[in-house]
Amino acid sequence: MNILAIDTTNKKLSVVLRKNYIDYYEQIQSDKHLITLLPTIDLLMDKAQLSMENIDIIGVCVGPGSFTGIRIGVATAKGLCESREIKTIPINNFELIAYTNFVKNGDKNIVVVIPSTLNKVYCADWNFKRGLHNIDVKSLDEVLASNVGDKKIVSYVDMPNVQRIDISEKDLLTFVEELIKANKYGNLEPYYVALSQAENELNKRGK
Repeated sequence: MNILAIDTTNKKLSVVLRKNYIDYYEQIQSDKHLITLLPTIDLLMDKAQLSMENIDIIGVCVGPGSFTGIRIGVATAKGLCESREIKTIPINNFELIAYTNFVKNGDKNIVVVIPSTLNKVYCADWNFKRGLHNIDVKSLDEVLASNVGDKKIVSYVDMPNVQRIDISEKDLLTFVEELIKANKYGNLEPYYVALSQAENELNKRGK
């Protein structure tokens, strides 16, 4: 089984390709995902000696995260899948962080935070049995103040009073494999916790 996984939702572009249990990784620290994503995919395809016709599954981080980054990843993957029989796996970033933290640290009840804009964060409670709940957008101070029971607060970036959990390309691929086992195939659609500022302004003008 050949798997391609993509994350364009933050400043780190991550692309990973698995060909018959051999992995190829590429990571770029840049905010130019529109320019770098397709060449990075082509680079890994060349290394693995594959073409898109050989890809069975594409996993894509659909958010929350950078609005522009989410659109780039989703639109690119949809374009690659067009007219090809490729299954798609939408990856929720809250779940990716929570699962990776569980595997590495064993925490079954945490708060996940992801940077947003205007000094806000996307936040969600995560429980091993219940999954995600209490999804919202707040300031980090609000999250810290409302953290009932002093659950560990986890993110993939450095924040005050927040436990950082690094998400590697291997972690991304591992989570995709878990979603495949659970038959979590689906359409690739952006997952926004809140509308972007531009979309809010458009909605106001339309009223």
